[in-house]
Amino acid sequence: MKYIHPSFTICLLLALFCLTCTNKQNEKQDMDQLNAAITENDNAWNNLDVEKIAGMFAEDGTLLNDDSEILRGRDAIKKALEMEPKAAKLEFQRDKVEVKMDGDFAYEIVNQIVKFSYSGEESKSMLNKYIHIWRKQKDGTWRVIIDMNNMRTPPTEKGLN
Repeated sequence: MKYIHPSFTICLLLALFCLTCTNKQNEKQDMDQLNAAITENDNAWNNLDVEKIAGMFAEDGTLLNDDSEILRGRDAIKKALEMEPKAAKLEFQRDKVEVKMDGDFAYEIVNQIVKFSYSGEESKSMLNKYIHIWRKQKDGTWRVIIDMNNMRTPPTEKGLN
């Protein structure tokens, strides 16, 4: 059996410890960047900034809205959003249910109340939920690859308290 010098063992253990620390730092940095992208996306929707909203999608991103065709690609998403009637006032109350990251992919699940009004009309509210699936791009930015949302019925309308 070969003799292994104790200093070699110590160096090996130290190297493994450093690799573990580096991986945890990278994961934290990725999560911080993801959370910043989520905030940027939320702000784009809050301001109905169509250019910014479309820019938060990956080039091959997909938008799946209620009662709408599947929209694939940033340009198709932008074009469809530009055709939507613009609310005079828009407010989102978001309740993040879950945000998880695994390598270069992540998802966020959200319940929200959307309050909106059009010029000259009373304000209305709707409940919906959505999931965003994010992918880290080659340049290190996070972009939405799938945005799927749909309406949800208030618990009292379903007979639940």
